[in-house]
Amino acid sequence: MGFIIRAKKLLKYKEENGVTEVVIPDSVTSIKDEAFKGCKGLTSITIPDSVTSIGGGAFEGCKGLTSITIPDSVTSIGYGAFHGCNSLTSITIPDSVTSIENRTFQCCKSLSSITIPDSVTSIGYKAFYCCFSLKRITIPDSITIIGNEAFYGCNAKILYYGSIKQWPYKGVRKLDFVESFIESYVSGRKFSDEVLKDNKSYIKSQKKKLLEKVAKSTAMMTYFTSEKLLDIDDVEKLENRIDSNVEIYAILLDYKNKNFSSDFVDKHTNDKIEKEIGIKERTLTEWKKIYTLENDDKNGGYILKSYKDENKEIIIPDTIGKKKVTAIGQYCFSPDQERLSKNIGAIRKKITSVLIPDSVTNIGDNAFYGCSSLTSITIPDSVTSIGSDAFENTPWLKNYPNDFVVVGNGCLIKYKGKDSCISIPDSVTSIGESAFNGCSSLTNITIPDSVTSIGYSAFRNCSSLTSITIPDSVTSIDYWFFDDCKNLIIIAKAGSYAAEYAHQYKEEIKLIET
Repeated sequence: MGFIIRAKKLLKYKEENGVTEVVIPDSVTSIKDEAFKGCKGLTSITIPDSVTSIGGGAFEGCKGLTSITIPDSVTSIGYGAFHGCNSLTSITIPDSVTSIENRTFQCCKSLSSITIPDSVTSIGYKAFYCCFSLKRITIPDSITIIGNEAFYGCNAKILYYGSIKQWPYKGVRKLDFVESFIESYVSGRKFSDEVLKDNKSYIKSQKKKLLEKVAKSTAMMTYFTSEKLLDIDDVEKLENRIDSNVEIYAILLDYKNKNFSSDFVDKHTNDKIEKEIGIKERTLTEWKKIYTLENDDKNGGYILKSYKDENKEIIIPDTIGKKKVTAIGQYCFSPDQERLSKNIGAIRKKITSVLIPDSVTNIGDNAFYGCSSLTSITIPDSVTSIGSDAFENTPWLKNYPNDFVVVGNGCLIKYKGKDSCISIPDSVTSIGESAFNGCSSLTNITIPDSVTSIGYSAFRNCSSLTSITIPDSVTSIDYWFFDDCKNLIIIAKAGSYAAEYAHQYKEEIKLIET
């Protein structure tokens, strides 16, 4: 065969016509840099257990390679060793290896399974970049360093069982690991005291954001009730969110009966009713003194156009007269609304809380812009559309505890982070107007397949943005979503809405079809 071997080092393999499978001689102890580079006809390579090292780019561009076994004798795998092995579907890294170097598996587009052992402590830059077929990656808690863009373009579910607070990669948000940790913990997996303490503390701090998942997961409900993380308001919210899962509801009901007396529940309910009665008994004439109203011809309800009252704690009614309140109009509560008296403007700056009913589906541009005392706002899942800058310049937005501000029915209204490479969480269903406007540090964005729409100017003025991965679930992209993004590459499935959109702007956008 076409092996060039010197001093037990495999320097080069010269590809031969018709040869698809090779067995490296067991006299070889190392495979040198680029030894098999560009051998497109090879489908299977057998490495003997005499080999201890694999050089950089050793198998780069072996596009036909489907099978390779790395023996336990190998202790190092070099930079870009399997870069561009498009047909490789699975690989197991032996526990003799301590690091996965930069670009090791970059663009292995068919790679669907990989096993990373506990011996590995670091994953390099772009190690799994654009491995589109990876569905699941388990990251051992031995790993303390993960390079930028290590998993960029991967749609994989990443499982991590270490301390969530210490998660070393900014490209995937910490909140995404909570469910896998809880499922493992509830099923009896053992964790160190340090990991348990860190993860329990983190989960408690993120309770409000996790309630939606608690309503849908037996493991999550079991954990939250056993740790006594739910107050009576949480319980009532969950009772309304659980669909038809009898097991989850039974766990919640048992928790409620054991932790809240019937007298306590009755008093809590009566207090809420008394507050709401005062609202529901108002006449249409009285409501018109509080709000300027406009007919919502599309939905058959009312749009609140302007707030005129002095109350600082606002409960918006679900019904006025005989019509539902279906939308909150532009600048409705904003002190910056045009032709507003100084008195009303000053009152709006003192608004501290707003409760929006589930009759509302739309919140307009700048609806609460500049409400400088607004610290609490309840936005129901019924809200599917939120205009640009709806909550800008409010302490609620400033103090929102996550970089991704996701409200209503999965509406991502703003990204507050400074990371260069991000994956949008899969709780997001729509990316709102100007959500990333001015995020000049962003270079790469991956959008999950939960997203169906991208709003107007969503990525405007993201001057460093070079690539966006858009799934075929996206069926609506508004105007100028990429305005002022130079040298932008869209990665999308051939024939998808995003791909067709990119074709329309081919002079301004480069398209990579998957």
